[in-house]
Amino acid sequence: MKFLSALTYAPFLLTGLASVANAHTYLRNLTMNGVKYTEGQCILPYVGDRIQPVLNPTSQDMMCRTQDKNLTASMTCPIKAGSTITVEWHWLEDFPNDVISFNHLGPCIAYMAPLESKGHGDVWFKIFEEGYDPATKKWCVDKIREKAAHGQWNITIPADIKPGDYMIRTEIIALHEAYRENGAQYYPNCIQARIQGSGSATPKGYAIPGIYNATDAGIMFDLKKPYTSYPIPGPPLYKSGSADTNQRVAYSSQAGTPTPTPTAVPYATQSKVYAATSSAVHRCAA
Repeated sequence: MKFLSALTYAPFLLTGLASVANAHTYLRNLTMNGVKYTEGQCILPYVGDRIQPVLNPTSQDMMCRTQDKNLTASMTCPIKAGSTITVEWHWLEDFPNDVISFNHLGPCIAYMAPLESKGHGDVWFKIFEEGYDPATKKWCVDKIREKAAHGQWNITIPADIKPGDYMIRTEIIALHEAYRENGAQYYPNCIQARIQGSGSATPKGYAIPGIYNATDAGIMFDLKKPYTSYPIPGPPLYKSGSADTNQRVAYSSQAGTPTPTPTAVPYATQSKVYAATSSAVHRCAA
């Protein structure tokens, strides 16, 4: 009877394991100036399976999880330099506990590049990074998984940046299998934004792919071994007059409107929600 009982429940166990295995993530929502946008708008549309990671750091998929050079969003969202945008990550629905699997620990990073470049060449510069906090022993992924965070983290646009149209590349790197070469999982997604302001800064850029190597200290990182710090991978963080310290993810138990400071806060007031204009999803290269 025990044997039959095990056979009876085996399909449900396998289904549960498959669900956990596929609990990846993608950039589902974006809030700018108090307006919430969703996939297919200012967020580049997805082609294929939107939640699957990129596994090869030399793949062209590393740019925005798509190799389509002509892929564009239906909107370019306006935002003032020095202000804050909120990005929201989920793997299925907009639920607080539906962000990314608990064991997908790793950093959150953001880059910018001029839109006219289509992301090709030495054009990407880092504007946000959050890795491991030794004081709290929490990763960025731990923090955005908290109920108050709701999968959100905020990014301050450098105040001195030259105005114009840009791509903003947001990324989570999961390190649960990074004890081996090519074990890290990359979850990049891109936004189209029109930066408004009077700045003139054009930061030094780097190529994507090219910012990471499979054996970099922050890419090949064994979570099972003791550690007290973590080297965030990639080029140096760009610092401007209003963002001259590393941005960090901080949370409050109450929702509020993002303020233009270098410190990230969880929620943005959503004055209007748009429906997605595209149901297309994205498949990543392995």
